[in-house]
Amino acid sequence: LGLEDAALPLLRKRIELGAGDAETWLLMARTRRAMGAYVEALEAYQRAFQLGEARSDRLIYAASLYSDLSEDDRALFDQAEVERWLRSACEIDPQSAAAHGMLGDLVLARGDLDAAQTLMRRAVECDPGHLPSLRRLAKLLRRRGDLVGAGEQAAAAQKLEKDLTKKAEWQLWIDEGEAAKTAPPGG
Repeated sequence: LGLEDAALPLLRKRIELGAGDAETWLLMARTRRAMGAYVEALEAYQRAFQLGEARSDRLIYAASLYSDLSEDDRALFDQAEVERWLRSACEIDPQSAAAHGMLGDLVLARGDLDAAQTLMRRAVECDPGHLPSLRRLAKLLRRRGDLVGAGEQAAAAQKLEKDLTKKAEWQLWIDEGEAAKTAPPGG
């Protein structure tokens, strides 16, 4: 048996005996996550958060698990709950690029492009060197037809990018943005 397999019955017993505090539920969540039982891990995180656990890094970490789930597994857990976690993380740490960016992804997934763009811009404001936030914003701006804005974000991302293939892709976006700046109106 692995450590996770050994820990699970002990945690269950602890909860059964009434010691199901936030810390116990966090341990349960980590154990479930390590075992690959991701939806059960999310449920354990949810219980820990209901019991008062409120550190922004833990809220973000739990939300990242939801982001990594397959579409089928995401259907098994309430996205609105994950949004609440990320909104709490943003309130606790208003300078968290990760929380704002991940929240932007979630609201984008439900189709709210304006709110997603606002959150993604906030993520870049919080940390102009946060590559995932720059990528998110560049992609959204391009999707919305703002090639100039996408090119500006791509230029910032390109400076941070280590992967040469991705650097070349960002250059295409930068070139698109430059071309859009000089294009005649309406054409």
